[in-house]
Amino acid sequence: MTAALLGVVMIAAGIWYTRTLSDTAPVSAPTPRDAAPLTPQSYDTDTDGDGVRDWEEALLGFDPHNPDTNNDGVSDAEALAQQRGEAAPAALSDTSATTTEVAPSEALVREVFGTYILSKQEGVFDRSWFDDVLARTTHAYFSERSEARFTLDDITTVPDTSHEAVRAYRDAFAEAIVPVTTITEYELTTYGRAIEHNSAADFEALARAAEVYRGIVDTLLALPVPEDAAQVHLDMIHAFDLFAAVLVDMSADSTDPLASFVRIRDFVEKADAVRIAYSQLDMYFTLKETTP
Repeated sequence: MTAALLGVVMIAAGIWYTRTLSDTAPVSAPTPRDAAPLTPQSYDTDTDGDGVRDWEEALLGFDPHNPDTNNDGVSDAEALAQQRGEAAPAALSDTSATTTEVAPSEALVREVFGTYILSKQEGVFDRSWFDDVLARTTHAYFSERSEARFTLDDITTVPDTSHEAVRAYRDAFAEAIVPVTTITEYELTTYGRAIEHNSAADFEALARAAEVYRGIVDTLLALPVPEDAAQVHLDMIHAFDLFAAVLVDMSADSTDPLASFVRIRDFVEKADAVRIAYSQLDMYFTLKETTP
């Protein structure tokens, strides 16, 4: 891991944890017009189609509504490329352009810190606006989440909510989650060793762990559930399923530190969700036992 990429991860992590993105107020950009508030959805917006994102144009003093801000016959993209000493980017709407996939950390360096350096060189740097851009750009990289795949319609419920039916359900649930005991090491420990040593065996162990949780999900989906336990049962299924999805991501060999950070964050979040869902189900069992 290079020092530069580590620096990116540390800065991105700090901003992601300390900035409340949804509450960030729009600030004035150093342009002839006020820039619209940047959101994760508008991160790739290129209003004038010149191949330079609106947030880059605003930060660098270009007009995001004019592909040739100073009307000198040279597009903003070409002017920016000349300043950076690289080829002009294709318009973001040009789907025929050939792109090379880059790691998240490298992309973050190119898109944000490259603009930071150039804006400083051009004397148009605005600290508060750049902080907002960095926070929102980091959020755009970190915001992807897996979504729940199941609904209450996927669960088989039974009208019997008697103590006997609940005990049968509790025993069946306990048996369904027994396979988790085959995972002998904390998954985050396995992942840390995998990325530190690029260990194929540890990446494979994470993939096997994901299969264990997916198997538990399949078993829980097939269980007959007392109808008053349907929601907590579904929450438990969601928690296991999303946790399995995180383990699948972690099992993919990656040397990119930003991707690793995102996976660790997701692991912690989903592990907490499993604990919460289990606590809710355990509370259901307790209440049913104490209710006449």
